Amino acid sequence: MYNLQIPLVRFVGDEYYRFKDEIVSIITYQVENKVKNGIKGFFLYGKAGTGKTRLVLEIYKELKPKGFIFYPYDSADIAHKHYGESEKIIREIFSKEGERRIFFFDDVDGLFITREYGVKLETWYLSHLNVLFHEIDKLDTSKDVIFMTTNKVDLVDFALIDRLYAIEIPLPSKETMKEYAKERLIELKMINPGGMVSGVEKIIFDLIDSGKVNNFRDLEKSIIKEYVNWVKKAKK
Repeated sequence: MYNLQIPLVRFVGDEYYRFKDEIVSIITYQVENKVKNGIKGFFLYGKAGTGKTRLVLEIYKELKPKGFIFYPYDSADIAHKHYGESEKIIREIFSKEGERRIFFFDDVDGLFITREYGVKLETWYLSHLNVLFHEIDKLDTSKDVIFMTTNKVDLVDFALIDRLYAIEIPLPSKETMKEYAKERLIELKMINPGGMVSGVEKIIFDLIDSGKVNNFRDLEKSIIKEYVNWVKKAKK
């Protein structure tokens, strides 16, 4: 099973809190009011580095005290070269234990490709897709919910997207990225909380302001690059 851990860095960004609060309120409403055939789940799409996976983890963090168990998967957990094995795995996933369950499928474009790609896909693809459709359709929304994410929404089968509530996650604002960068630099002991703007902080902020870094993935790479330089200097 896909190994995911909630990051230590504080969740940041007003736009992400709005998404989180909206989704949590829908799930909570369906559970508390025993809505069995409501919104089956949420399809989060957007460019790489927009924080889709982190958003799902934060939603789980908030729902965990309500008794939800988290089952994360990626395409490598499901794709199988032998005919019938992927279908078996999908059925097993939805039979997992738990009174309340969150099923998370990350980067689904690697597995649930649109049928518009043609006949070559149909021999191995349609069978496990139909099994997934069946499992989603019979999902009891008073206790279960699905999350799926992708960077390549155009590659995902439309019939799958239509079964879920689709939300486009935009690129983070510059303010949100700066907020995240500051939290991350504090975590790496590169700056002091409440201290004056440091040289490394200015380097990262300049990258953000110039547009050279416009997503969390590239921001993390830039921070780690500066962190390596920081450690090298500290050893001298």
